This record gives sequence, C-alpha cells and structure tokens, in this order.
Amino acid sequence: MIAILNYIISQAGLLIIFFINLLPASPFTALIPAFDSHFLRFINFVIPLPEMFAILQVYLTALLTYYGLRIVLRWLKVASA
Repeated sequence: MIAILNYIISQAGLLIIFFINLLPASPFTALIPAFDSHFLRFINFVIPLPEMFAILQVYLTALLTYYGLRIVLRWLKVASA
C-alpha cells in the first residue's frame, strides 16, 4: 500500500515539474531584446528600464503570493477577514 502511494506521489511530482518546465524563466524575456536598440541605450542610461521591470516582477510576485495565500487561508478558516 505504501509503495503505491509513493509511486502516485512521485508521478504527481514529475507531472508538476513537467508543467513548471513549460513556463518561461521570466515573463519579461521577450521585452529584454527591445531594450537593446541604439536609441533606448541613451534612455536606459538615465532610466534603467530592465532593472525597473525586474523589481516590478519581484514585487508583483510577492504581492500575488501574499493575496493568494490569504485567500487559501480564508477558505480554510485560518485567517480572519
């Protein structure tokens, strides 16, 4: 019985890893070559757009994680409104 459960858990883990590997490393990878033009190099000297997008990405990920966990905990009746 335990061997069957271990097999199911390992297969579920492989399935999760498969779907995670389908995701890109960063949603902003398509935007980064656009910042490589000659004109935007001057703008990026004053306003560092790629770094701003990276910081925004981390901030939004933290924010979405917080609100996502908050919703799950409310469903489980752990956190109050």
